[in-house]
Amino acid sequence: MKKNHRKPREKSPGFERSDTKTEGEELENLILHSDMTRAAACGFFGISPRTLDSWRTGKTRIPLSALRLARARMGGNLAEIFGEKYGEIRANPESMHLPGIKYPIPIGELRAVWIDIQQAADVRAKLSMLSREHAKTRAAADYYRDLIRREAAGGELARWLDIL
Repeated sequence: MKKNHRKPREKSPGFERSDTKTEGEELENLILHSDMTRAAACGFFGISPRTLDSWRTGKTRIPLSALRLARARMGGNLAEIFGEKYGEIRANPESMHLPGIKYPIPIGELRAVWIDIQQAADVRAKLSMLSREHAKTRAAADYYRDLIRREAAGGELARWLDIL
């Protein structure tokens, strides 16, 4: 009888584990310094409270993707998600800190700017549509003006058309 030899299970691409078990302490600090409760953290990561406790105590290692997500969500570190060029930007549920700006931008102001940007995009689209319609109308007017001119060549009507 043949033995079944299993292939080693391949990990999905991008799935890495954290290097050391000290990330449990980092996760603990992130949760403590955010407004997130233990139950909310479990729901956020989609894990059981037992798994969260294992991560926090260092019994099991945290997947690097979960740690990056926690750093971005709870610590406001966008460099974890978007790369180093966003390292100076800090976001939290109340505001966003941008480099070169002295005070953080409140979330209400960011929403207002976003609405203004959306409205400007809508206006641009309508303007583009109206300019196309205007060009069509202009072309039709030119066509009919030339048609009438040809029919009334040399008469009184042609003189009036030249005035218009």
